[in-house]
Amino acid sequence: MITECGGSGILCYENALVELEGNQTKVEWNGTRGGGFGLCTYFSSSRIHLLFPLTKESVSTDNGGIMGIMVVLWVVVLKQSIRFE
Repeated sequence: MITECGGSGILCYENALVELEGNQTKVEWNGTRGGGFGLCTYFSSSRIHLLFPLTKESVSTDNGGIMGIMVVLWVVVLKQSIRFE
């Protein structure tokens, strides 16, 4: 669990890859200073992988920003890429 960070809970910078797994994985109550998000990729070369059965809605809750997700360019679930813009 990643919780109550003033900035983003998970921030992927250039060429970063973060993989999250486990059905109790949570990123919540982050961005408490108004400038952060739950899940954030900063460059198009960054990736956040959510391994089945995780979804962005089940992992990232009650964070700052829109849905707690800022420009998550690629979230991979079930070996399927989903693009968010």
